[in-house]
Amino acid sequence: MEELQNLHTDLTVPVAGRTKDPETGDTYRMMSGRLFAVIMDFQEHDYLTPDGLPKELLGADSPYMIRALMVNGEPAVPVTAHLTFLDGCTATLKPEAYTRERETNANYRIAAKVTVGPVEYALAENPKTHSFVTWERTPGNDKPGERNYYWGHYHDDRGKAIADFCARASEKCVELEQGRKPSVRKQLSEKPPEKEPPAVKPRGKGAR
Repeated sequence: MEELQNLHTDLTVPVAGRTKDPETGDTYRMMSGRLFAVIMDFQEHDYLTPDGLPKELLGADSPYMIRALMVNGEPAVPVTAHLTFLDGCTATLKPEAYTRERETNANYRIAAKVTVGPVEYALAENPKTHSFVTWERTPGNDKPGERNYYWGHYHDDRGKAIADFCARASEKCVELEQGRKPSVRKQLSEKPPEKEPPAVKPRGKGAR
């Protein structure tokens, strides 16, 4: 029971409300991310944008990997919103919003993923340097035991990395909806690197 309570606490984040400055004691309003609701199948579903998740949940040190969904053309995390005292609000991640699976690629730990049509976008953080990267992946091109991450965008700032993660997924969504062909640069980036030809050994004296 205690473990379930701790899990619930770990996955609940403040979205909007009033809190006190620990130094001055002043009360101020804080906002984190953007909480919105969508009506589907005659039911209202709550979503939180990834920038509303703290680094404890969206980073290399998190025990979870976030599984965002594409909602209205942008990545969003399914949550349950709770109204709190003084017009505050918290959001608890739904079970489908995260997994305990941990994945590492090129020394970067995957913090979040979102699927857009045939491709997937990943946000990752290096736990040693605390630098970030966003990758694209085509699961259909994966080799046995190897996931095909490519076209990395590297960042030193967490906020910029999250924004890039969201922008790449949204741009791909628009591209698919409009039936546009990807740029030549993108087509080249999606092709697996060609293997280098074996080195030609120099011939010895008298060799023909």
